[in-house]
Amino acid sequence: MNLGRWLPGLGLASLALVLLLAGPVAGAGAEPSAWLEVEVRGLPGGAAPVLLALFNQAQGFPDENQALRKARLTVKDGRCAWRVEGLAPGGYALAFYQDINQAGHLETNWLGIPKVPYGFSGRGAAMGPPDFAQARFDLAPGANRQILDWR
Repeated sequence: MNLGRWLPGLGLASLALVLLLAGPVAGAGAEPSAWLEVEVRGLPGGAAPVLLALFNQAQGFPDENQALRKARLTVKDGRCAWRVEGLAPGGYALAFYQDINQAGHLETNWLGIPKVPYGFSGRGAAMGPPDFAQARFDLAPGANRQILDWR
């Protein structure tokens, strides 16, 4: 193709500069988007709301104040659901608790054990909260679903 015919007077160096400044073609290299549908089931605390937190890194997990995204959800018939859109594919973890006393934070006893229903994604830990690796699940491009059962 002879670009000189269409762009008279524009040298090869100028053409290269124009193409460099134009940047990548729209959509080229764009990361695919994912969304996540989360359902929490078996909640024993009546209509008390659930705080659900989503994490994409080990640092800060499971501290709700360091979550990538979080939501306060309405419970009906022992269940609640949350749809999160615009996520990058990769590793994530979930943590939740039911705010039975409307305290606005996770209530624990003097040993640090939660006084309210709580749970995590993944396989959990024998003692104490799981670490991020134990709670981690992979999010693929497109639709994803996680079901969390209160234990």
